[in-house]
Amino acid sequence: MAACLGGDLNLAPVADVVPAGLGARNAPIGLYGREFGSTAAAVTRTATRATRPCSLPP
Repeated sequence: MAACLGGDLNLAPVADVVPAGLGARNAPIGLYGREFGSTAAAVTRTATRATRPCSLPP
């Protein structure tokens, strides 16, 4: 999947959840805005959209 997304190295985790109240204090995920959302539901929606092209047949 990393190659499909333009990468060659998998630096998991790929679906980070940072609680809204923690934000930038949660380095390096929140500090650099790497989170997919602040709830599991938001992260699921965003991560699914981001990876969906990789699961489609060529």
